[in-house]
Amino acid sequence: MFKLTLGDFFRGLLIAVMTPVMVAFLAVMNRVITDPGFDVFSLDFVALLKELTNVFIVSAYGGGSAYIIKNLLTDNQQNFLGIGSKKE
Repeated sequence: MFKLTLGDFFRGLLIAVMTPVMVAFLAVMNRVITDPGFDVFSLDFVALLKELTNVFIVSAYGGGSAYIIKNLLTDNQQNFLGIGSKKE
């Protein structure tokens, strides 16, 4: 516990990249569900991306940071905060 490897940082970076991708997917799906007569080919993706830029930055930082913090607080047996499963 309380140690990180280089692999943890690379996986955290991957999470930081993938989180905004999922946010963009969910934003498009929100438009599909809520807009009457939605047509994916008429969606202005550039305007949508500009609208969500701050959300992408916050989600990337939050996702990557959460992954790094989780790994920092997990021991070698993959127990979060050193709390293992109870054996009875």
